[in-house]
Amino acid sequence: MKTKTQGDPESANGIKNVLKKWVFIICIVLVIVELVVLLFLVVTWRVQRDNQLAPTQQQMCYPRVKLIVDDNTACPEGLVSKFDEAKNETTCCGKLSEVLNSVLNKSVFDRYNSKINPEIRTYNPEAFNCKAANQDLSVTRLTLAQNKKSVPVDSAHKLYWEKDPALPKLSGLMYSVEDGQVFVEETEIYHILLQLKLNMSKTTGVLDEKIRHKVHFISDSGASAVLLEDVTSPCTMRSHSATEKASVVEAVFRLKYGDRLYVTTTHPESILTDPHNNHFSIYRV
Repeated sequence: MKTKTQGDPESANGIKNVLKKWVFIICIVLVIVELVVLLFLVVTWRVQRDNQLAPTQQQMCYPRVKLIVDDNTACPEGLVSKFDEAKNETTCCGKLSEVLNSVLNKSVFDRYNSKINPEIRTYNPEAFNCKAANQDLSVTRLTLAQNKKSVPVDSAHKLYWEKDPALPKLSGLMYSVEDGQVFVEETEIYHILLQLKLNMSKTTGVLDEKIRHKVHFISDSGASAVLLEDVTSPCTMRSHSATEKASVVEAVFRLKYGDRLYVTTTHPESILTDPHNNHFSIYRV
């Protein structure tokens, strides 16, 4: 009977086979690890790329005292309270759209009792204080000019205005009587409101023709856009046996130095000649 010795070829082949098997297993494990790492890198890259390409809103902080309503001292919903050490005041921070929406809500709450009749303002006892009355009011109000007719502009008519003598001038805004435009002289956030009283029985033209009122914007660089628009159908109004309607549009915008605003209408003959119901107001908030 033969016994296996240390130099036996069969024993050496067995060891080689075991080594090959372990080398093969190690290679498979390394390939799996590399695939997992590659998959992780691809997923991470995709997530970071989507985050960079996704539209994001600018973050903005605004003084809390200019946003709170009633006796509520907390920031509006969706905004976070932060203390600005440089200005020594508490601010509310959040997305730009949420801050502007809070500014609009605060502006409407402070100035009006009812959105149906924006002419009725809230009673503020501090407004009768002599010290406060001597300060400049952050509001300008233009009433429809009675002695100047509208001028055709493209397919509409530009309306001309005159300043309400009961209100002081707002620094930062200037109205040109010749151009019928409001010029912005200070970069601020403004609340724009246009109200026109219509008499549908005076409307001429086709019954289904729309009555459009627009607030136009021209930037310092010359770019133009429509900021606000109200569309009324005379046919719908007549079907409800209504002869008069108040057209009201409002919103908050950030206007920069050199920007211009003007108003157009498609049917100037339908506007009632009433300065108390027709006005173009811009409030600095």
